[in-house]
Amino acid sequence: MFDPNGIRVRALPMLDASEQVALERITAGGGVRLAKERLPWPMAMDALRAAASS
Repeated sequence: MFDPNGIRVRALPMLDASEQVALERITAGGGVRLAKERLPWPMAMDALRAAASS
């Protein structure tokens, strides 16, 4: 599978149906860049604990 820019997109068989649809939509548009942000673990754990307790 290739995106519109000719970049090869590998098959990801571990994705469920909705994840596969999302991947296809992202790659069909071309030129999309995804970024990850690094969060400090203590901050992430505090947010998870707060969400779990509410």
